[in-house]
Amino acid sequence: MTRRFNRELLLENMVGLAMAAAVVIAIILSAVWVSQRPTAVSDAPKAAKKQQTLKASSIDEEKLEKLYQQKRDAIAAQKAAEAKRVADEKARLAAEKKRLLELEQKKQQAIEDERKRLAQEKARLAEEKRQAEAAKKAKAEAAKKAKAEAAKKAKAEAAKKAKAEAAKKAKAEAAKKAKAEAAKKAKAEAAKKAKAEAAKRKEQERIKAELAASLANDISQREAAEAEAAEKARIAAEEAAKSKAIQQYSAAIKEKINSRWRSPAQLPANLTVVLGIRLASNGQVKGNPRVLHSSGYRVFDNSAIEAVKRASPLPLPDKAEWANEFTKEELKLNFP
Repeated sequence: MTRRFNRELLLENMVGLAMAAAVVIAIILSAVWVSQRPTAVSDAPKAAKKQQTLKASSIDEEKLEKLYQQKRDAIAAQKAAEAKRVADEKARLAAEKKRLLELEQKKQQAIEDERKRLAQEKARLAEEKRQAEAAKKAKAEAAKKAKAEAAKKAKAEAAKKAKAEAAKKAKAEAAKKAKAEAAKKAKAEAAKKAKAEAAKRKEQERIKAELAASLANDISQREAAEAEAAEKARIAAEEAAKSKAIQQYSAAIKEKINSRWRSPAQLPANLTVVLGIRLASNGQVKGNPRVLHSSGYRVFDNSAIEAVKRASPLPLPDKAEWANEFTKEELKLNFP
């Protein structure tokens, strides 16, 4: 709207300026025309004419200035009117905007109030539904509980009745069983008594027979006992001789090995090594002796092994049974 007003005002100014320019041009042309008139005219009329021309120019300038002032006043009035119109339009638009804003705010407030009301109504209905469902559930639970209690009571009554009947039946069965047990026991006692008497008679007969046999076998038993005692004495003597021979040959084996042993010098005292050796039936050492428990010094252990090898064959008992004690398994020898 302001741009439109500016365009109209510019157009009016241009028209005014054009009119003023036309007036000025007319005045100038009049002056030129007067100045170019023939010189034959006398000076008096010429001066009078010039005076008239100047007077006319002064009058035209006053008119032109007055016309300018009127135009300026008209333009100013038009501007003031347009400014007032624009201000009034702005005020009207502001008032309309304020009215529309207030209307929109009221509309939004109404929408918000309605939303809150609907939310409250929804919450109220949901609460009523929840309470109704809770009441329904509680009623169902109560009915279920009552039904379960009734079933439990009926089951307890049935169990009580069954227990009483079972007790009655058990009592009758116990009486019947006791009676049968008594009869069985009496029968068993009678059978036991008869069996005992028969066994007693049989035992008496056996004792008589054993006494007779004992008298007949007494001599042979004494002879057998004497023979057994003699055999035990022989075995004991044999074992004693075997043990003594083993001890003697063990000492002889160790003595022979020690005689072949060259103990390394500059070693700690009290060193000990345990060797495992195997012997053939002729006393020869089979394979290389094994170190079962080292002394901690390889040179000491090796000197013991070399002593065993140098002492082979080792002495064994002449009796094969006794020699077998040295050859049947690995011998363990401590050195020194």
